[in-house]
Amino acid sequence: MSRNWTSNTDFPLLDPGDSQSGSEVRSGLDTSGNDDLLSRLFRATMMGTELNTWKKVENIVKAQFAIVKNADLRTTDLTMPLSALSLICGHLRKRGKDHAVDMGTYMVTLEIVQTLTKFFGTGLQSVDNYNSLFFNNLILFLKLIANLADTSMEVGESVVSNDLHTILIQMLRAILEEKLTIRPAELAIASFSILCNTIRNSPDSKVKFREAGVVDICKDFLNTEHMLIKILVLLVLTLTADLDRSAEIIQASETNIIQFLIRCLEATLDSLKKRDEQGFSLDELLEGMAKLAMNKTNALEMVRLNVLQHCLTVLDEKKYSVEELKWALKLIWSLSFADENQKAIHASGIVPLLEKKLKYHKNQVIAKPAKSILWELNVKKPNFAPIDPKSDQSTGEGVNEKGHIMISYCWRKEGEKEKAREICRRLKSSGEKVWIDIEKMQGDFLQRMAEAVEKADVVICCFSEDYSQSQPCRQEAEYASKLQKKIVFAKMQADFEPKGWLGLISVGQIYYAFYDEKIFEDQFIAMMKYIKPISDDYVDAPTEPQLATNSEPKRPTFKSWTASEASDWLKKLELTKEATLMLIAKKLVGEELFQLRGWQKTAPEIFLGFCQTL
Repeated sequence: MSRNWTSNTDFPLLDPGDSQSGSEVRSGLDTSGNDDLLSRLFRATMMGTELNTWKKVENIVKAQFAIVKNADLRTTDLTMPLSALSLICGHLRKRGKDHAVDMGTYMVTLEIVQTLTKFFGTGLQSVDNYNSLFFNNLILFLKLIANLADTSMEVGESVVSNDLHTILIQMLRAILEEKLTIRPAELAIASFSILCNTIRNSPDSKVKFREAGVVDICKDFLNTEHMLIKILVLLVLTLTADLDRSAEIIQASETNIIQFLIRCLEATLDSLKKRDEQGFSLDELLEGMAKLAMNKTNALEMVRLNVLQHCLTVLDEKKYSVEELKWALKLIWSLSFADENQKAIHASGIVPLLEKKLKYHKNQVIAKPAKSILWELNVKKPNFAPIDPKSDQSTGEGVNEKGHIMISYCWRKEGEKEKAREICRRLKSSGEKVWIDIEKMQGDFLQRMAEAVEKADVVICCFSEDYSQSQPCRQEAEYASKLQKKIVFAKMQADFEPKGWLGLISVGQIYYAFYDEKIFEDQFIAMMKYIKPISDDYVDAPTEPQLATNSEPKRPTFKSWTASEASDWLKKLELTKEATLMLIAKKLVGEELFQLRGWQKTAPEIFLGFCQTL
């Protein structure tokens, strides 16, 4: 039986206003009783040298870590060298991120992660044989790695390549099963801190994390009442699981997770404490919430619980950093995708700030999301009208003439970018006019994007999990769908199926499998047959939606769905519960869904009449 992590006796609910909330469990410095001693040791170690840059402390770090590397964690007290290293790391981070990155890179060359993992061998089978000294050293060691991984991508990559994340999962599982009972809360916090910082700075570790069971361990820890553990678990979950899986876990939780996050946000804004004192930062919390809000159910719940007023506080106060302001705006941007949130955003007082101030911000990481929110609010107005495709208002390359093919893709992964650009090269070689953003749109990027969509004959969505989680990609794809453009879906990731907003606009559409180099050419030819069905070069275009590849089974069309299959699909859509139940009660089959879809586009008055009968 797994342990129920809800006891306030064992794991107190940390209040962000509490002087003990996080300082000893994530900063790497154990301040309970020996802070003055460590400070004196630190000053003596510096020998009067001002700690300004990495170069001034490189030899000191090397000497301190040599003590650790040559010691046995079970027999040598490493409190002083490990705490000194964490002090140096924390101080360098305050002096500038680059200095902390330099330290992380250097520590990787010293094999910091390997030094720790060698003590575990193949796992935690004999961990109960270790003494309290070992666990004291272990906690300090884990905190040091967490601090280094906070700024250094190389440390995070080393965590994954040396399988430290799998050892952490084993340790967390042992805590849940009461097989590891020495200082479990500190071990859990240090472990989740490493996982959190690794996935934030090394997003490509997502696959390895999932394979190791990170999502499942997050699910099992989610009901703890320990505030810091709960927040770290949620951050790791949102960064590791896909949108639908994380939403499913959160919505099935015993407690209202969205309400918990908003309480934490409110408490953080009310407190002057920063990350070093409470164990997590405001920008981390806002980032996690922005990702969760890409799921419509979560977005509606956040607005219902008044998250917009807390966002307004960050936007209206000069005391918040650029990073905090950026993630507050990105949270609002995620919320703005839900039509039901439009009225609340307009009523919140946020719009005047965006229009009069933030969209003109000199820093593009602020100006871009501010402009994007305003554009999203504008495009959803009933009287919104796109520009005349025949007009000469044009600012982007490739949009001076109507009739081009637009390629929409995500910049996050180099492999996906290269495939999208290869599609572009082949299209141009075939004589097609193509619009693609190669240099990341700057300036009036929204006008350029809008024109690219509006003047396109075809929009190719190069979709993947990253694409589905990207706000700019969602803006492009939903706008193309709104304008009823011919959309072609180029699948860039083998193990991803579109859900949520992407599933809604791609249902019944053709997918082309560009994730497999072996069939890339065949897929391109098949796609061109669909794009140009009347061309002399490309004939026999498919008449029914299918996965255009001979290597995979034909994808059933939604026109042939039974009522049960249609019901299963409706449940996956992010509709309100009432709307879903009413549609399911109609026992619609695939052919009827197909007819409804046609009415929505060509006979909206008939579609509206049907909706009013529900």
